[in-house]
Amino acid sequence: MNGNQNGNGALVERGTIRSIESAGYIVASLDRKEIISPPLGAIGEGYAVGDMVLFVLFSDGTGKIICKA
Repeated sequence: MNGNQNGNGALVERGTIRSIESAGYIVASLDRKEIISPPLGAIGEGYAVGDMVLFVLFSDGTGKIICKA
């Protein structure tokens, strides 16, 4: 479930970068089984496939990698 207990906003999740595409990073959630992100932008740079990251994914499909975990 995206959002907090009231259904507002989004949760910060842990994930692993699965791939890097021209549109952004694809992240597999560690907190929600079988959830794979759409391409996400990132705050900062230097991320690589296999990095564990903290990210946020909104209900409209947008999101952002916040930092390495």
